[in-house]
Amino acid sequence: MKPQTRRSLDCFSIALAFVLSSLVPIGAEAEEIGAANFGSAANAMPYAVALEKGFFKEAGVDITGVISSLGGGPDLRVLLGGNLPYAEAGLSAVAAANQAGADLVIVSDNVHTVSDILWVTRKDSPINSVKDLKGKKITFSNPGSTTQALDYWLVDYAGFKREDVQFIAAGSLGAALTALENGGVDVAPMAEPAYTANGSKYKTIARGSEIFPPISNTIGVTSRKTLQERPQVVRGIILARRKAVEYMKDHRQESAQLIAKYYKMEPAVIEKVMSNLMDHGTVNGVPYWGPGNFEYESLNNLVRAMNLIGVINGQLDWSKYVDESYLPGDLQSKKK
Repeated sequence: MKPQTRRSLDCFSIALAFVLSSLVPIGAEAEEIGAANFGSAANAMPYAVALEKGFFKEAGVDITGVISSLGGGPDLRVLLGGNLPYAEAGLSAVAAANQAGADLVIVSDNVHTVSDILWVTRKDSPINSVKDLKGKKITFSNPGSTTQALDYWLVDYAGFKREDVQFIAAGSLGAALTALENGGVDVAPMAEPAYTANGSKYKTIARGSEIFPPISNTIGVTSRKTLQERPQVVRGIILARRKAVEYMKDHRQESAQLIAKYYKMEPAVIEKVMSNLMDHGTVNGVPYWGPGNFEYESLNNLVRAMNLIGVINGQLDWSKYVDESYLPGDLQSKKK
């Protein structure tokens, strides 16, 4: 997936059930973990820091790499294999996998807002804000994706009916921008770090951090079998990611250089993305990158968004999905 491509909730589709439900313990040897769109999307940046700074080994686990999902079921089967102890994914995929019979457990809540998503139009467009969306064409990546749900919510926020706007699936966020540039649509979502690298080519009409409340972006998931047989590995991965998030806050320039090695972008661009998300990506006191703690308001808002497009119906019983006991004590909720 190119940098323009959004890690969306559909990126870990039902194939995640196939992958993670077959996780098996493989001993203490070196292994990898999975993360949606590692190398292209902002959500997974902490793993690059954890790898380069040796935080996994400090936490007692030998994680040597992060496998990125390209989005489709075949890609997941090829890339993720069957031996991952942990993966960062979108909630709707995990819900769909469990509904299909998998036994997956959410053990950490990693990214709490959609501050990395913005909506853009062409420079010469008469559209200047979401109030100008009536009668226009707005695109998203794929049916069932985060961007589809947010497009719907965006139109609701603007005060229009859904039928007042034409929604078009582009297939990816890169394709969405191509459609925008060619005049096929009027508005397209754009995600970090692509926005910082190329956003100046467009007119920005909405920012996720200004429009939406905290909305869960990605969570950490594993299989119940892994939890039963190798709980220390899961705890170590969560600890290493937490340390990376904290390190990024205090060592931005160095962290950007480390992340740039995996993201194939200029460190200055990565540092700007980090600063934007850390300094301006907090919504109602909830940060973009969390240390692993569960923000149930953010999770419930995601369920609300998924209800808009029929991916999830009604509320979720978190007691059936979440196990906080693998988090450090200070990150565990006092009241769920």
